[in-house]
Amino acid sequence: MGKVIAKYYVSTSGKKPVYEHICSLDARTRQKFFDVVELLEYKGHMLPEPHAKYLGDNIFELRFSSIEGAVRVLYFLLSSGFSCINK
Repeated sequence: MGKVIAKYYVSTSGKKPVYEHICSLDARTRQKFFDVVELLEYKGHMLPEPHAKYLGDNIFELRFSSIEGAVRVLYFLLSSGFSCINK
């Protein structure tokens, strides 16, 4: 799999819980998150630890440390070249 496009989970009510949570964090933490998502879009399933960890059943975890502590966000990759980011 090559480059992927990150898409945020959207609930039936139209909310994007991960995006909303990330936007509530410190500016440096937000930037780190968006940097890791950019790496995910470039590397896809080849994104290595410590940035990502495979949990099983096609579920991965984006991981990084910040001023606010450890940040962990679940995602999965679709064959269409999209990743779905969920909290």
